[in-house]
Amino acid sequence: MKQAKIGFGICLALALGCAVSVCALLEAGTGFPTVWVGWHYLPVGVCAAVALVGSRFAALRPAGFVAAAPRLGVLLCVTGGAFGVAGVAALLKGMDIVNGTLWDGARGVLLLVAAAWLLLRGRDSFAPATAETGLPSAWGSLAGLAAPALVLMERFVLAPPAVSRVGMVLCVLSAMAVLLFLASLAKRFYLPGSPCGQEVYFRGLLVFLLATCAELPYTAVAFFSGAAGAAQLFVALGYGLLGLCGLGAAWVATGPCLPAPPEAPAPQTPGEKKN
Repeated sequence: MKQAKIGFGICLALALGCAVSVCALLEAGTGFPTVWVGWHYLPVGVCAAVALVGSRFAALRPAGFVAAAPRLGVLLCVTGGAFGVAGVAALLKGMDIVNGTLWDGARGVLLLVAAAWLLLRGRDSFAPATAETGLPSAWGSLAGLAAPALVLMERFVLAPPAVSRVGMVLCVLSAMAVLLFLASLAKRFYLPGSPCGQEVYFRGLLVFLLATCAELPYTAVAFFSGAAGAAQLFVALGYGLLGLCGLGAAWVATGPCLPAPPEAPAPQTPGEKKN
Protein backbone atom coordinates (compact mmCIF):
# COMPACT_ATOMS: atom_id res chain seq x y z
CA MET A 1 0.00 0.00 0.00
CA LYS A 2 3.05 2.29 0.27
CA GLN A 3 3.07 2.96 -3.48
CA ALA A 4 -0.62 3.92 -3.35
CA LYS A 5 0.09 6.44 -0.57
CA ILE A 6 2.98 7.92 -2.56
CA GLY A 7 0.70 8.28 -5.58
CA PHE A 8 -1.92 9.87 -3.33
CA GLY A 9 0.56 12.52 -2.18
CA ILE A 10 1.74 13.29 -5.72
CA CYS A 11 -1.85 13.64 -6.95
CA LEU A 12 -2.74 15.89 -4.02
CA ALA A 13 0.17 18.23 -4.81
CA LEU A 14 -0.67 18.32 -8.52
CA ALA A 15 -4.35 18.99 -7.79
CA LEU A 16 -3.55 21.93 -5.53
CA GLY A 17 -1.21 23.29 -8.19
CA CYS A 18 -4.01 22.94 -10.72
CA ALA A 19 -6.31 25.00 -8.47
CA VAL A 20 -3.75 27.82 -8.36
CA SER A 21 -3.28 27.81 -12.14
CA VAL A 22 -7.04 27.83 -12.77
CA CYS A 23 -7.51 30.88 -10.55
CA ALA A 24 -4.50 32.81 -11.83
CA LEU A 25 -4.04 31.79 -15.47
CA LEU A 26 -7.58 31.54 -16.90
CA GLU A 27 -9.88 34.32 -18.03
CA ALA A 28 -13.04 34.40 -15.93
CA GLY A 29 -16.15 33.47 -17.90
CA THR A 30 -14.50 32.62 -21.23
CA GLY A 31 -12.10 29.98 -19.92
CA PHE A 32 -9.32 30.99 -22.31
CA PRO A 33 -5.80 30.60 -20.89
CA THR A 34 -3.45 33.52 -20.50
CA VAL A 35 -0.43 31.24 -21.01
CA TRP A 36 0.33 28.20 -23.15
CA VAL A 37 -2.66 25.87 -23.02
CA GLY A 38 -0.44 22.88 -22.23
CA TRP A 39 0.38 24.26 -18.77
CA HIS A 40 -3.21 23.50 -17.77
CA TYR A 41 -3.63 20.11 -19.42
CA LEU A 42 -0.21 18.73 -18.48
CA PRO A 43 -0.81 18.56 -14.69
CA VAL A 44 -4.24 17.02 -15.27
CA GLY A 45 -2.80 14.32 -17.50
CA VAL A 46 0.11 13.59 -15.14
CA CYS A 47 -2.22 13.43 -12.13
CA ALA A 48 -4.59 11.05 -13.94
CA ALA A 49 -1.66 8.82 -14.95
CA VAL A 50 -0.23 8.75 -11.41
CA ALA A 51 -3.68 7.96 -9.97
CA LEU A 52 -4.11 5.13 -12.46
CA VAL A 53 -0.74 3.61 -11.59
CA GLY A 54 -1.30 4.09 -7.87
CA SER A 55 -4.67 2.39 -8.06
CA ARG A 56 -2.91 -0.86 -9.00
CA PHE A 57 -1.41 -0.88 -5.49
CA ALA A 58 -4.57 0.15 -3.61
CA ALA A 59 -6.57 -2.31 -1.54
CA LEU A 60 -9.05 -4.33 -3.57
CA ARG A 61 -11.50 -4.61 -0.66
CA PRO A 62 -10.56 -1.81 1.78
CA ALA A 63 -11.53 -2.56 5.36
CA GLY A 64 -12.57 1.07 5.81
CA PHE A 65 -15.32 0.68 3.22
CA VAL A 66 -17.32 -1.67 5.43
CA ALA A 67 -16.66 0.14 8.73
CA ALA A 68 -18.74 3.02 10.01
CA ALA A 69 -17.62 6.27 8.33
CA PRO A 70 -19.05 9.25 10.23
CA ARG A 71 -16.79 11.77 8.47
CA LEU A 72 -17.97 10.50 5.08
CA GLY A 73 -21.54 10.70 6.39
CA VAL A 74 -21.12 14.34 7.39
CA LEU A 75 -19.55 15.22 4.03
CA LEU A 76 -22.32 13.46 2.11
CA CYS A 77 -24.98 15.27 4.13
CA VAL A 78 -23.31 18.65 3.50
CA THR A 79 -22.97 17.75 -0.19
CA GLY A 80 -26.64 16.82 -0.28
CA GLY A 81 -27.46 20.22 1.20
CA ALA A 82 -25.44 21.95 -1.53
CA PHE A 83 -27.20 19.86 -4.20
CA GLY A 84 -30.54 20.84 -2.67
CA VAL A 85 -29.71 24.56 -2.80
CA ALA A 86 -28.52 24.13 -6.40
CA GLY A 87 -31.79 22.37 -7.23
CA VAL A 88 -33.87 25.19 -5.76
CA ALA A 89 -31.79 27.79 -7.63
CA ALA A 90 -32.25 25.88 -10.90
CA LEU A 91 -36.01 25.59 -10.34
CA LEU A 92 -36.30 29.31 -9.67
CA LYS A 93 -34.35 30.02 -12.84
CA GLY A 94 -36.55 27.59 -14.78
CA MET A 95 -39.70 29.41 -13.62
CA ASP A 96 -38.37 32.65 -15.07
CA ILE A 97 -40.51 33.22 -18.17
CA VAL A 98 -37.85 35.33 -19.90
CA ASN A 99 -34.57 33.55 -19.14
CA GLY A 100 -35.68 30.14 -17.87
CA THR A 101 -35.56 26.95 -19.96
CA LEU A 102 -36.90 23.43 -19.69
CA TRP A 103 -33.35 22.24 -18.97
CA ASP A 104 -33.23 24.43 -15.87
CA GLY A 105 -36.46 22.94 -14.51
CA ALA A 106 -35.40 19.35 -15.24
CA ARG A 107 -31.99 19.94 -13.70
CA GLY A 108 -33.58 21.44 -10.61
CA VAL A 109 -35.87 18.46 -10.05
CA LEU A 110 -33.09 15.92 -10.56
CA LEU A 111 -30.72 17.85 -8.30
CA LEU A 112 -33.31 17.75 -5.52
CA VAL A 113 -33.70 13.98 -6.02
CA ALA A 114 -29.90 13.58 -5.92
CA ALA A 115 -29.79 15.71 -2.76
CA ALA A 116 -32.26 13.38 -1.04
CA TRP A 117 -30.23 10.35 -2.17
CA LEU A 118 -27.00 11.84 -0.82
CA LEU A 119 -28.63 12.69 2.51
CA LEU A 120 -29.86 9.12 2.86
CA ARG A 121 -26.46 7.70 1.99
CA GLY A 122 -24.89 10.08 4.47
CA ARG A 123 -27.16 8.68 7.15
CA ASP A 124 -26.22 5.13 6.13
CA SER A 125 -22.50 5.96 6.44
CA PHE A 126 -22.77 6.24 10.21
CA ALA A 127 -23.35 2.47 10.45
CA PRO A 128 -21.10 -0.37 9.23
CA ALA A 129 -21.86 -1.70 5.74
CA THR A 130 -22.44 -5.45 5.71
CA ALA A 131 -24.24 -7.91 3.49
CA GLU A 132 -27.20 -7.72 5.88
CA THR A 133 -27.36 -3.90 5.83
CA GLY A 134 -26.73 -3.53 2.08
CA LEU A 135 -29.54 -1.84 0.19
CA PRO A 136 -31.83 -4.29 -1.60
CA SER A 137 -31.65 -2.97 -5.16
CA ALA A 138 -28.95 -1.09 -7.02
CA TRP A 139 -31.64 0.59 -9.12
CA GLY A 140 -31.91 3.15 -6.33
CA SER A 141 -28.49 4.51 -7.29
CA LEU A 142 -30.09 5.99 -10.43
CA ALA A 143 -31.61 8.65 -8.17
CA GLY A 144 -28.12 9.92 -7.41
CA LEU A 145 -26.74 9.50 -10.94
CA ALA A 146 -29.52 11.14 -12.97
CA ALA A 147 -28.64 14.75 -12.12
CA PRO A 148 -24.87 14.44 -12.85
CA ALA A 149 -25.74 12.66 -16.11
CA LEU A 150 -28.03 15.53 -17.14
CA VAL A 151 -25.43 18.14 -16.18
CA LEU A 152 -22.80 16.29 -18.23
CA MET A 153 -25.14 16.11 -21.21
CA GLU A 154 -26.01 19.77 -20.87
CA ARG A 155 -22.39 20.89 -20.71
CA PHE A 156 -21.20 18.68 -23.54
CA VAL A 157 -24.16 18.95 -25.94
CA LEU A 158 -25.58 22.41 -25.38
CA ALA A 159 -22.21 24.13 -24.92
CA PRO A 160 -19.56 21.99 -26.64
CA PRO A 161 -16.16 23.20 -25.42
CA ALA A 162 -13.19 23.91 -27.64
CA VAL A 163 -9.75 22.71 -26.59
CA SER A 164 -8.58 26.30 -26.22
CA ARG A 165 -11.36 27.06 -23.71
CA VAL A 166 -9.65 25.26 -20.88
CA GLY A 167 -12.17 26.26 -18.24
CA MET A 168 -15.11 24.78 -20.15
CA VAL A 169 -13.18 21.58 -20.93
CA LEU A 170 -12.31 21.12 -17.25
CA CYS A 171 -15.98 21.59 -16.30
CA VAL A 172 -17.02 18.87 -18.76
CA LEU A 173 -14.34 16.53 -17.42
CA SER A 174 -15.44 17.39 -13.88
CA ALA A 175 -19.04 16.38 -14.62
CA MET A 176 -17.79 13.10 -16.09
CA ALA A 177 -15.59 12.43 -13.04
CA VAL A 178 -18.51 13.11 -10.66
CA LEU A 179 -20.71 10.65 -12.52
CA LEU A 180 -18.03 7.94 -12.45
CA PHE A 181 -17.22 8.48 -8.77
CA LEU A 182 -20.87 8.33 -7.69
CA ALA A 183 -21.26 5.05 -9.57
CA SER A 184 -18.30 3.62 -7.62
CA LEU A 185 -19.39 5.13 -4.30
CA ALA A 186 -22.81 3.49 -4.66
CA LYS A 187 -21.13 0.08 -4.41
CA ARG A 188 -20.23 0.84 -0.79
CA PHE A 189 -23.94 0.92 0.04
CA TYR A 190 -25.45 -1.53 -2.44
CA LEU A 191 -22.64 -4.11 -2.66
CA PRO A 192 -20.73 -4.03 0.67
CA GLY A 193 -17.38 -5.78 0.51
CA SER A 194 -17.22 -5.74 -3.30
CA PRO A 195 -13.75 -5.44 -4.91
CA CYS A 196 -14.08 -1.77 -5.82
CA GLY A 197 -11.18 -0.23 -3.87
CA GLN A 198 -8.91 0.33 -6.85
CA GLU A 199 -11.53 2.05 -8.97
CA VAL A 200 -12.63 4.21 -6.02
CA TYR A 201 -8.98 5.24 -5.49
CA PHE A 202 -8.60 6.29 -9.14
CA ARG A 203 -11.98 7.95 -9.53
CA GLY A 204 -11.81 9.60 -6.11
CA LEU A 205 -8.52 11.33 -6.89
CA LEU A 206 -9.84 12.26 -10.33
CA VAL A 207 -13.01 13.88 -8.98
CA PHE A 208 -10.98 15.78 -6.37
CA LEU A 209 -8.67 17.09 -9.09
CA LEU A 210 -11.37 18.08 -11.58
CA ALA A 211 -14.30 19.06 -9.35
CA THR A 212 -12.68 20.48 -6.20
CA CYS A 213 -9.45 21.89 -7.62
CA ALA A 214 -10.53 22.86 -11.15
CA GLU A 215 -14.27 23.50 -11.55
CA LEU A 216 -14.98 24.99 -8.12
CA PRO A 217 -12.26 27.70 -8.16
CA TYR A 218 -12.92 28.48 -11.84
CA THR A 219 -16.67 28.90 -11.24
CA ALA A 220 -16.11 30.89 -8.04
CA VAL A 221 -13.84 33.37 -9.85
CA ALA A 222 -16.38 33.60 -12.70
CA PHE A 223 -19.22 34.17 -10.24
CA PHE A 224 -17.51 37.00 -8.37
CA SER A 225 -16.58 38.62 -11.68
CA GLY A 226 -20.21 38.47 -12.85
CA ALA A 227 -19.66 35.80 -15.53
CA ALA A 228 -21.53 32.94 -13.78
CA GLY A 229 -24.85 32.69 -11.96
CA ALA A 230 -25.75 31.41 -8.52
CA ALA A 231 -27.13 28.14 -9.94
CA GLN A 232 -23.75 27.36 -11.53
CA LEU A 233 -21.92 28.25 -8.34
CA PHE A 234 -24.01 25.93 -6.16
CA VAL A 235 -23.59 23.03 -8.60
CA ALA A 236 -19.84 23.61 -8.57
CA LEU A 237 -19.93 23.79 -4.75
CA GLY A 238 -21.76 20.46 -4.55
CA TYR A 239 -19.29 18.90 -6.97
CA GLY A 240 -16.37 20.35 -5.00
CA LEU A 241 -17.67 18.83 -1.76
CA LEU A 242 -18.13 15.53 -3.55
CA GLY A 243 -14.48 15.79 -4.59
CA LEU A 244 -13.54 15.94 -0.91
CA CYS A 245 -15.51 12.73 -0.42
CA GLY A 246 -13.47 11.26 -3.27
CA LEU A 247 -10.22 12.34 -1.65
CA GLY A 248 -11.21 10.69 1.63
CA ALA A 249 -12.36 7.52 -0.11
CA ALA A 250 -9.07 7.32 -2.03
CA TRP A 251 -7.13 7.59 1.23
CA VAL A 252 -9.21 4.81 2.79
CA ALA A 253 -8.35 2.65 -0.23
CA THR A 254 -4.67 2.89 0.71
CA GLY A 255 -5.38 1.19 4.06
CA PRO A 256 -5.66 -2.47 5.05
CA CYS A 257 -7.47 -4.91 2.80
CA LEU A 258 -10.16 -7.41 3.75
CA PRO A 259 -9.43 -11.07 3.01
CA ALA A 260 -11.03 -12.50 -0.09
CA PRO A 261 -14.34 -14.27 0.63
CA PRO A 262 -14.20 -18.08 0.58
CA GLU A 263 -15.09 -19.64 -2.72
CA ALA A 264 -18.39 -21.43 -2.90
CA PRO A 265 -18.05 -25.21 -3.34
CA ALA A 266 -18.60 -26.50 -6.84
CA PRO A 267 -22.04 -28.08 -7.34
CA GLN A 268 -21.97 -31.88 -7.20
CA THR A 269 -23.32 -33.80 -10.17
CA PRO A 270 -25.93 -36.49 -9.44
CA GLY A 271 -23.60 -39.35 -10.38
CA GLU A 272 -20.58 -38.04 -8.47
CA LYS A 273 -19.67 -39.83 -5.24
CA LYS A 274 -18.55 -38.01 -2.13
CA ASN A 275 -15.04 -38.81 -0.83
